[in-house]
Amino acid sequence: MEVESKLLENKGTARILLSGVSGLLGRAISAVLKQAGFEVLKLVRADPQSRDELHWDPQKRGGGIDPKIGAKLIEGLSGAIHLSGANVAGKRWTAGYKREIAESRIQTTSVLAEI
Repeated sequence: MEVESKLLENKGTARILLSGVSGLLGRAISAVLKQAGFEVLKLVRADPQSRDELHWDPQKRGGGIDPKIGAKLIEGLSGAIHLSGANVAGKRWTAGYKREIAESRIQTTSVLAEI
């Protein structure tokens, strides 16, 4: 894949923004990227516990991230992986829950676009 090969060319210097890092896929992807030598910046809803975590609130415009920090953040990124949203394995997929899953992803993606 073209995207993968471009990221692998930058191995060791590439910075990847990752949301949804507390979930099953987010934890696994973060570990694999770090093992491969990538710098992973994690967007977390809880208080940051390490230097590679940045607090965000997807209910606030721009994720509640200071625009100056957001501009610097985006400037140095090689890519972003967005996994935030309602848990796809958490409940039975009723019509209402399918709507919730879709809306949660649309809403958080819109917030990331504002950063």
